[in-house]
Amino acid sequence: MRNDTSLLTTSEEAVTWDDLQQGAGATGPCITLLTSIQEPSAIKTQLKNAVREARRQVADFGADEHLLDPVQDLVSALEIEKRWANALIVLRSPQFFRYWWLRGAFQETVAVGDRFHMRPLFRVMASPQQFYLLAISGKHVHLFHATQHRMERVALDAAEDLREWMNIREPDHELRNRSTAGPSLGTMKGVVFGSNSDQDREDEYLRLFLTSVASAVTKTLREDSAPLILAGVERDVAFYRKANTYPYLLDAAIPGSPDGVPEQQLHDRGWELASQAKPEQLTKALADYERLSGRRRFAIDLREIIEAAFQGRILDLFLQEGASLLGTWDAATNRVSEDGHEDLVNAAAQETVLQGGRAFELPAADMPVKGPAAAALRY
Repeated sequence: MRNDTSLLTTSEEAVTWDDLQQGAGATGPCITLLTSIQEPSAIKTQLKNAVREARRQVADFGADEHLLDPVQDLVSALEIEKRWANALIVLRSPQFFRYWWLRGAFQETVAVGDRFHMRPLFRVMASPQQFYLLAISGKHVHLFHATQHRMERVALDAAEDLREWMNIREPDHELRNRSTAGPSLGTMKGVVFGSNSDQDREDEYLRLFLTSVASAVTKTLREDSAPLILAGVERDVAFYRKANTYPYLLDAAIPGSPDGVPEQQLHDRGWELASQAKPEQLTKALADYERLSGRRRFAIDLREIIEAAFQGRILDLFLQEGASLLGTWDAATNRVSEDGHEDLVNAAAQETVLQGGRAFELPAADMPVKGPAAAALRY
């Protein structure tokens, strides 16, 4: 008989801390499948191979072989879904079933144990999982919201075309006292120009139009902290930057007019820039670490950090990619024993989030200290 996980089976656009807490609290047997997929046509074959190996490990673990039946069904469903990324991670236990498409290179894993292998997800938490892109093309703009897999338009509470803006705007105090000169721009009837050149007049109205856009963007994204990326020619990008009030606008932009550029190409170029930014929660965690380290509430010894995680003392945990310590946790003595084969770094990250903390897996260059781990402590 199949386990009923219909209420718990989801494919998410982004990994959340709630996801990590639920996964960390799952009871075994916990099955982790992480497979790299070079092209969409390889999905079925690679997943079938991963499921075959998982069935062997489930049998060795002494668990119910039907636990993998929904994962087998997923293989067929993904062919219909026609979604693809660089890697796919699947987590399955008797009461938990989630999967995520991932961007980037990940080591393939098939594991069955008392915990999920969740370190790839803690790596994901160290990078933005969504961004916004504002395409400024000539005299109109489009705002897009992007996840790892898709990009879609976001409506602004403002005119998104310069001509539309000119026809509905109130007379501007900056131009009110200027004398009439030269023809109007297209359908912009009644526009009052000064004695500047046509290019100066056009630049002035474009600047004011983009100021209106910037205000609408900030209003639309006021509850968000995802990176905002601009795409446009140098002049348009410069005008927008001067008017911008959204605090998460990236310094880097996609150069050139976005007119005629396929959305998938804009999406891919946007991810290249967004992936270089730090998400707000990581930035805050690093700042908290600096603050608490000045008060000596920190740890950098890996064994000490693992013990603190099991004791619920870690506020923020930073793990270097590749950090390793195998062993077991002795609950009777509250100590780490190296007599065992559990990935204690993976366990420490899960214990941290179970206790309401945050954990990130980072490249060596992004670690707050030189070494395999660092932690800001509650006490």
